[in-house]
Amino acid sequence: MRIPTIFSTTAAVACLGLCLWLYIGTSGNGRLQATLQQREATLQEEQEKFSGQQQQLQTQQQQINTANNFQQQVMPTVISELRAVALQNKNEKLKSLLARYKVPMEDAAPAAATGTKPAK
Repeated sequence: MRIPTIFSTTAAVACLGLCLWLYIGTSGNGRLQATLQQREATLQEEQEKFSGQQQQLQTQQQQINTANNFQQQVMPTVISELRAVALQNKNEKLKSLLARYKVPMEDAAPAAATGTKPAK
């Protein structure tokens, strides 16, 4: 055999080996890419769930804030009116209800004495 034939045969075998090595490496990368895409899809689903839960939490927090504002604005007036009614009508059940929640009854005496009428 001649040297050029040996050289070309060796080069062809090397090329074939490199092609097989690249093919096997590429198929491994394809599997890794498929796994990566699956994990990215799972992550996106979890992010969407989290976003939905976060929106629900914000809605609930807004409802709580609205209730707190309502309580701060309306409840003192309602309590004052209930005390006045309890004292004016000598309503023992209403007095005991207010006492159960530790609402002082002596604060209502000046309001009752000034003739403040409870809302109906």
